[in-house]
Amino acid sequence: MELVKPDIGLLFWMTICFFMLLIIMRRFAWGPILSALNEREKGIQDALNSAEKAREEINSIKQNQEHLEKEARAQREALILESKKFVEDYKSEQKKRIDLEMEKRLSSVQEAIQREKQSAVESIKKSVAVLSVEIAEKILEKKLEESSIQQDIINKSLENLDIK
Repeated sequence: MELVKPDIGLLFWMTICFFMLLIIMRRFAWGPILSALNEREKGIQDALNSAEKAREEINSIKQNQEHLEKEARAQREALILESKKFVEDYKSEQKKRIDLEMEKRLSSVQEAIQREKQSAVESIKKSVAVLSVEIAEKILEKKLEESSIQQDIINKSLENLDIK
């Protein structure tokens, strides 16, 4: 076999075959290949757009989640503060109520003690008065037994009656 040596005729026919192949390819294969490439490029671009949109949605969801977490924390803190305030108010109210009740009871006990004291003082006064009268009677009986003292008392009483 001889080596193929390019000569002008061979180059001419090779060029014509090449251009005919290009024309046939352009007419029948080039369109479908380009449309397939365009479809593939469009599919890739759509996938990239979808991925970017999904990334944006994820970021939006993360921001929304962070916002919701902040709101939940704020609400939790507000509830805790409100609960603490309620407990403090309740404790204060109960303390005031208990103090008021204790004051009422203390006042009623003091009044009862005062009444009992007054009653005891009056009872003692009555007892002292009765005892004083009894002692005075006994002393007067002894004194009046002596006639001279008795006569003096009668005279003084008569003088007091005459003067008036």
